[in-house]
Amino acid sequence: MIKLLLSTIKNSLGRFIAISLIIMLGTLIFVGVKATGPALNDSLQATVVKHHLSDLEILSSQGFTETELKAVRQVPGAQVEGVLLQNVLGGKNRDVIALYGYQKNNHQNQLILKQGRLPRNQHEIVLDQQARLREGYKIGDYFNLEKNPQLKYQKYRIVGFADSPQYVDHSTRGASNLGTGKVTYFAYVSHLAFRSSVYSRMQVYFPELQNQKMFSNKYQRAVKQKIAQVRRHLTPAVKKRRQSLAKTALAQIEQGKQKLTQSRQKLVAAQQALKQQGLTNASTMRTLQRQEAKLQQQRRQLDQQAQRVKQALQPSLLYQTRQDLPGFTGYGESSQRIAAIANVFPLFFFLLAGLITFTTVTRMVEEQRGQMGTLKALGYGKGAIVFQYVAYAGLAGISGAAVGAVLGNQLIPRIVLAMYQEYVVEIVKIPVDWRAIALAALLTLLVTIGAATLVSLREVRTTPAALLRPRAPVRRIKSF
Repeated sequence: MIKLLLSTIKNSLGRFIAISLIIMLGTLIFVGVKATGPALNDSLQATVVKHHLSDLEILSSQGFTETELKAVRQVPGAQVEGVLLQNVLGGKNRDVIALYGYQKNNHQNQLILKQGRLPRNQHEIVLDQQARLREGYKIGDYFNLEKNPQLKYQKYRIVGFADSPQYVDHSTRGASNLGTGKVTYFAYVSHLAFRSSVYSRMQVYFPELQNQKMFSNKYQRAVKQKIAQVRRHLTPAVKKRRQSLAKTALAQIEQGKQKLTQSRQKLVAAQQALKQQGLTNASTMRTLQRQEAKLQQQRRQLDQQAQRVKQALQPSLLYQTRQDLPGFTGYGESSQRIAAIANVFPLFFFLLAGLITFTTVTRMVEEQRGQMGTLKALGYGKGAIVFQYVAYAGLAGISGAAVGAVLGNQLIPRIVLAMYQEYVVEIVKIPVDWRAIALAALLTLLVTIGAATLVSLREVRTTPAALLRPRAPVRRIKSF
């Protein structure tokens, strides 16, 4: 029977290859699309982990000092860095530039250099790679920024171009309250080129979270727990510093109130002196009243200022995760849409493969009715005869599924990743989706062996004599 099976495959090799190809196509599409979503996420994760993208960024209108950074470092496993950031206008078209202060010792959010090198002094700048592609900037050109109180210089020499793990989508760089309201490019200069005495942002990185998939619910829950721990350490430190600042400001306001009180006392004394001398008249009284109104207005302003200072005592901190960065949400949603398509679309290929296999095996069985009758007459059982066609279809399906699984798992994700040119994906990482491969193998066996079993069982139940005779033609009744 095995010799007969091998002979059948040899004599109908084209039919065998046809079944293998259609199964290969269905498996390739199914496994490939299934693997694409995880490949997109894993490739981006490998890129941002390599360049130590922060898990958490914290913003404050008052900025941060080393004291606050030290407080957050008490969170177990937290790696904390301060960064300088200022949105400024600059370039050929007065673009909005997110200007960062580069510090050699910082390890988070490492730039992905495309050309050139990093800044070595206060007069050098690294520009967004998109500035080179869109505006034609070159290394050695000078890049001008508009005057800003936070910067020491306005003119910088371009020494490099880079991508950043903080900006994974080339089409967006975030929002700003300057210019058009959108950041056009990012850039890095030496932190010594800034005048600020406090950090603009605090960056926090947790090595223990880097093995978790950053788009998963597990990672997001872990980050929320870390935010709660950071808040418990940071809020008291920020409040303490604000109280110190408020105390100084309130002392200055109190001094201003005392001066106003002294001025009012002098004004009242002057009024009384004029009355005693009988020098009061309408013109003099108007002058005194204007001075009195001015003093009252200044007092109200000081009271309002004191109220604002007291309100500022409450910590106002903004916590941003990776999902809040420009382009991250869109990237994650894109991979989710592909994963959703993978649950439905490829199944049509397996249905088509099942239909073709059913038709092919039906034709083969019809052609081999005489052989089946001979085997039954020689004493072979139904199972042995059915085995011929089940094994034929099964071998064709398994061989096609094996080739399709390998090609699909590696080929389609690479094609899709190559099309994602608008995203920063430096590392291609494609995991083997064993669940999809196992499901594809199960579907393959179902559509091939199932079809072969159904067709061959229908014929093998017939008597040997009937199988040895040609099938009677279908009679057609003409209607008049």
